[in-house]
Amino acid sequence: MKKILQIQFSESSIFEKKTFHLFNEDFELEIISANSDLKILEKIILQYDEEVDVIAISGLPNAIILGKKRFVHPAIQKIFYLPQHLR
Repeated sequence: MKKILQIQFSESSIFEKKTFHLFNEDFELEIISANSDLKILEKIILQYDEEVDVIAISGLPNAIILGKKRFVHPAIQKIFYLPQHLR
């Protein structure tokens, strides 16, 4: 069974587990909220790293694009390099 973790950054008090079958494969989807707190988000990522097949994060602030330049806040950029396989 493939495991997917969805972290909803801007929501609070969410915890759900769902299973579904797609393309002859079983999936388990776990949805957790980070209550708009980067420290909680970081803790969740590190806790589930290597336990799930996919980590999806929704609700993070987008990058700011000015002309041809793209600016990402350093705290947000750090989040993307937390999973072990990206270090």
